[in-house]
Amino acid sequence: MESITQPSCTAGDQPEDRGLRHDPVPHASPPIRRNFSWLLLGNGAFSLAQWGRIAVLAKLATPALVGQYALALALVSPIFMLTNLQLSAVEATDARHRYGFADFATLRLLCSGLALLLASALTFFLHWNHSLRLLVFVLTLSLAADSLCDICGGLQQKHERMDRLGISLLMRALISFAFFAVIFRQTHSVIAAVAALPAVSLVVLLTWDLSMAKRVLRDAPLLAWQARRLGRLALFSLPLGIIMMLISLNVSIPRYALMRNSGSAELGIFASLSYVVMALSLVITGLGQSVSPRLSRFYAQGDLRRFRELMFRLCATGALLGLVSLSVAALVGRPLLALIYRPEYAAHVNVFVVLAATSGVAAVASFLGFGITAAHVFRYQVWTMLAAVSTTAIASFILVPRLHAMGAAISLLISSLVQTSIAAAILHRALRPRALTPSS
Repeated sequence: MESITQPSCTAGDQPEDRGLRHDPVPHASPPIRRNFSWLLLGNGAFSLAQWGRIAVLAKLATPALVGQYALALALVSPIFMLTNLQLSAVEATDARHRYGFADFATLRLLCSGLALLLASALTFFLHWNHSLRLLVFVLTLSLAADSLCDICGGLQQKHERMDRLGISLLMRALISFAFFAVIFRQTHSVIAAVAALPAVSLVVLLTWDLSMAKRVLRDAPLLAWQARRLGRLALFSLPLGIIMMLISLNVSIPRYALMRNSGSAELGIFASLSYVVMALSLVITGLGQSVSPRLSRFYAQGDLRRFRELMFRLCATGALLGLVSLSVAALVGRPLLALIYRPEYAAHVNVFVVLAATSGVAAVASFLGFGITAAHVFRYQVWTMLAAVSTTAIASFILVPRLHAMGAAISLLISSLVQTSIAAAILHRALRPRALTPSS
């Protein structure tokens, strides 16, 4: 395994008042291909485990139960995305070392507690029944545990040790899916099955992630309470939290509309179809995370030519993967859905094709988002996602009552086109020639 020389005092864990600084000792950057391979493996396994839970429910339970699970996720995800503040991405792209690991970890703990309180309060406000409230609670615990692992992963990303992050993702994926499948098969209780997920993540955090983090941090603390620094970090990252909440809402709004107009069974089918095209998103996430530290260095150093070249290759890759996804859905979508799920899911193959087309457009938008994040122009992304969410809400309001699941899919496609167009314009503006220096 290729080793990376670490500085004698971990970069990013010095006090902020010493100024912005780069790693005191340069470290060799592993090839993007190697980093991408590890993240593809880890994110692939993690995403497949998420889909696998849906598949288990679809095979062993009714579409209505799948719909209830999807509804609980649709409630929890926007809340958690907001409070997460996308801190792992900020940590990974902190090329100027403004904050240390202890700052990110402490803020993540505080934000996870806030997410748990908000999600629990919202279920009472919506007057949901006891079982749905309990499902929301255990899902929030699961996301909180995963988020602590992600902070350790952001540190490894910053130092381009994607192998360590990939192993963490791989372990959590395999073990959690095995526990979920076995427990649900034995108990037919989705709450009992989901309750195993946070326990698995905490075990991986304690046995792997923190151990790997200490190798990078050496004697630096894991947690630190400095209220002013935490406040500055929260305010700096808040635009990204809002963006991620809007991204999650963009996916969730058609599900809310389906639940209201068509019921949990239709929602369960739509959610199941959505997860099948997840293979594309895991490739996008893995590649985007692999190149984010390099993109942030190019931008911080003022090397806009290399930044543009890498962004062009990423967007071209996203468009190509989208065409492949659409072709597979159109040619073999019906037998594929019947094989993975059950025949009643295959009857919605036209919805599946539209979702595949949407995933291709969304892939390009995601790569543009990675570029915007690397350039740290977060505030402009808020307007991008506000436009996308507004488009989704209007389209869902008009189309879902008439077309049901197909209306939900078309709403997401229209929204993805809007998001891609605005993100491209924002990144073009951010990359206009200007006098950039490494310290600017």
